[in-house]
Amino acid sequence: MALTPIGTLVEKAAKRTGVNQQIRTALALERCRHVLDALLDEETRTAVRPASIRYKQLTLACRHSSVAACVGPFEVEILEYVNKGLPYPIVERLRVILETVIPSDSEESR
Repeated sequence: MALTPIGTLVEKAAKRTGVNQQIRTALALERCRHVLDALLDEETRTAVRPASIRYKQLTLACRHSSVAACVGPFEVEILEYVNKGLPYPIVERLRVILETVIPSDSEESR
């Protein structure tokens, strides 16, 4: 009996269970984090995060509108970097939303 390489078994199992798409999405979000770190300065970087990928749309959550304005000009670079090296593009559009920050109990008492 011939042995099957473990990589082949894992690949087939991932494809069968639908985990491949989840893995690609997680990798794309991680790549988005890397490109944001490379393109933005320290202050802006802490105020933006990749939120989700749904229906080929990457959503970035920003804490305020000035950060959203800083991210806008880098849309093409972000999309190209996230899709680079993938068999097919996982992201086609970029959406920037404002994230509402709810203060914790300790912040309300100040």
